[in-house]
Parts: sequence; C-alpha cells; structure tokens
Amino acid sequence: MERLEARICELAGHLTAATCQFLLLVADFDQRRGWADWEMPSCAAWLAWKCQIAPGTAREQVRVARSLAEYPLIRQELAAARLSYAKARALTRIVTPETEADLVAMATVTATTVTASMVTGSMITLAAGTATFPRKRRVRSRRRQNPHSPRCPSCRSGIRRTRTAATSMTAPPSARPPWR
Repeated sequence: MERLEARICELAGHLTAATCQFLLLVADFDQRRGWADWEMPSCAAWLAWKCQIAPGTAREQVRVARSLAEYPLIRQELAAARLSYAKARALTRIVTPETEADLVAMATVTATTVTASMVTGSMITLAAGTATFPRKRRVRSRRRQNPHSPRCPSCRSGIRRTRTAATSMTAPPSARPPWR
C-alpha cells in the first residue's frame, strides 16, 4: 500500500510540473496571438475548442498562464511541484509583486483548502477596504435529525447509524497535520 501511495504522489508531482509547462506554452501562444490565426475571439476560446477544455476552465487556465509570466516565484514552485495548480490558481487572484514571496511561503505550508479560504477572505476584505479577515459564517441546517431516530433516512431499515473508523469524517490525531 505504501508503494501505491508513493507512486500516486510521484505521478501527481509529474502532473503538476507538466501543467506548469502546459500553462507556459499557453501564455506564449496567447502572447503571440496564435489563436487569431484560427479566427477565434480569444485564447480561451481556442483552448476550449482545440484542447477540448470547458470554456470556464480554459478562461481560468489562460488567466493563470498570464500570471505565471509575471510572478517568477509562483512559476518556479509550480514547475518544481512544490505548489499545486489549485494553490497557484488561488494565489494568482490576489498576488502582487510585493506580496508574492509571503503568499508562496504561506501556500507551501498550508493545505489547499486553507490557501483557497485565505485567498477568498483576502478578496472579500480587499473589496470591502478592510484589513482583517472576515469571520467565517457557519451554515446550519434548520432541522437536525437524531441518527438514532426511526425517522432518520439512513435508519429507516431499522439499522442504527454507528460511528466507526470507516464512516468517521475526522482523521485520527496521528494523521492530522501538526499545525492543527
């Protein structure tokens, strides 16, 4: 199992490095306006058509590709697979030449969801003109179900829901990151 895990992680690194190369080629193609030869309205439209990518994804990839040309630290970390595409995509939404080093340092030690949340929070506070991160709003269901109730959808068969390692949504303490 450890070999399989190592192989998956190794291939993920190769995919990230290849994605960086792909994006750099897209940036070059866009800068040279290669898409205009095909009478397409934009590089994203050409990418969506020629590479069979969803239009929204193509627009996002072109945006990130253009940003990689401007921010060498993000480009280097992505090329070395120390920064995932998801993190690079999030960072390029708010990065400036002054903040690039700090954002990359933060992103390399946090989980992708944490990086994305911080970027989203930064975007909200920048738009509002404040300097603090907004408090996270909790969304709660109006109606709570007792998992042992016969009305609980998963328990209608008469089997009570129990919490086991297989169904638990939380990782054991040994598997949690040290900063949590």
